[in-house]
Amino acid sequence: MQSKKRFTETNIWELTWFSKLTPKHKLLWFYINDKCDNIGVWEPNFELAAYFLKVEIDIETFMNDFLTYVNFDEDRVHIFGNGLWFLPQFVKFQYAKGKPLNPNNSAHKSYLRQLNERNLLEWFLENQPEVLLPIDDIKESSTRPLLELYKSHKDKGKDLEKDKDMGKEIVKEADKGKEIAMDNEYILDGISNNQLLLNDEEVNKLDFVFDYEKSVERILTICPNHFETEGFDIFIMCKNILTDLIKSGLTCHMAEKTLKNEIKKAIDSEPSVKMEDHLEIIHNSLKSGLKMAV
Repeated sequence: MQSKKRFTETNIWELTWFSKLTPKHKLLWFYINDKCDNIGVWEPNFELAAYFLKVEIDIETFMNDFLTYVNFDEDRVHIFGNGLWFLPQFVKFQYAKGKPLNPNNSAHKSYLRQLNERNLLEWFLENQPEVLLPIDDIKESSTRPLLELYKSHKDKGKDLEKDKDMGKEIVKEADKGKEIAMDNEYILDGISNNQLLLNDEEVNKLDFVFDYEKSVERILTICPNHFETEGFDIFIMCKNILTDLIKSGLTCHMAEKTLKNEIKKAIDSEPSVKMEDHLEIIHNSLKSGLKMAV
């Protein structure tokens, strides 16, 4: 059963990431925090959310923009492969600020069982161990099933490490094709035989290991007035273009080089045009399938 009352962060209005959200995106953040289950998992119902929030634009665009802005500097909303949305800080904020969840405490048992049912117990053991009581402090007689899961974490932890390394291996494998790709042209629909096309899972793992912020910073150093290109909107526009390039088959390295070259050509051609306008034209060209010479 969902809790009827929950804690709220009163200083959220002063936080930079929250202040950058649109009014309706702010409402969506509170809506998700209210509608998720007791461990921070939300089963999305976009149509219902759009109805309550009176969203008048395309709901998928609205949600994608929300995820881009809310996860700008930190993973605040994580989407599982099955489509569920997860708030990683929810459990810690609601129940474990300053003290861990205790399986010997009847009030905490239901939360731990839900974590187990959602296959999130291992995630917390790996990413937020402070939320869980140390294994030595658990009474074996009262929580045997959970204790067994705690004890099995070392073996499962090895698998988690393999999953993390897999993302890095994808980058390594992609870079093997770099020399071949250097002399080719790319278009968004991925016709080139030399492209390394990635599925959604691989793109997500690339997103995990690719430092977009540093990449955009390197790209924008070519601008004559570099200080004028700093800003959240510029970063988001560059990040979206890089993501589309990677999805189309480019390696991270080649995506960065492609965008950098396109920006340079645009600036040389029309130096008086604002950076936002240059990026919008470049992105629209990609979406329309125009070739971009690397």
